[in-house]
Amino acid sequence: MLRTTSTLLLAGGLMLATALPAAAAPHFGQCLPSVKQTLAKLKIDDSSVNKISVFARRQPGQSVNTVIGYDATVSFKNCRGHLAIDMNRACQVRQVYSKNECSFPGVPAY
Repeated sequence: MLRTTSTLLLAGGLMLATALPAAAAPHFGQCLPSVKQTLAKLKIDDSSVNKISVFARRQPGQSVNTVIGYDATVSFKNCRGHLAIDMNRACQVRQVYSKNECSFPGVPAY
């Protein structure tokens, strides 16, 4: 079974879930369809996915807690590492790359 988590990480590793005003960026859970579309485009079978996590990226050094984008990581059952998906604040994918032992055709690996 596919596990999905949505976590907000702040400086110092503190986890916090907050409600955003209606005019603010979408809630990080709303980026999940973009992640799943990316997996489909890459022809990655859902059965190989272990976990999908989506994290809000915040503007550093600001007194306001402004979301500037989202980062998703997808871990797999058959490789050690993950697929990273960088999205803007509207959940549009900006870049995709893999880390460690995971590799996929047409995706840069680091």
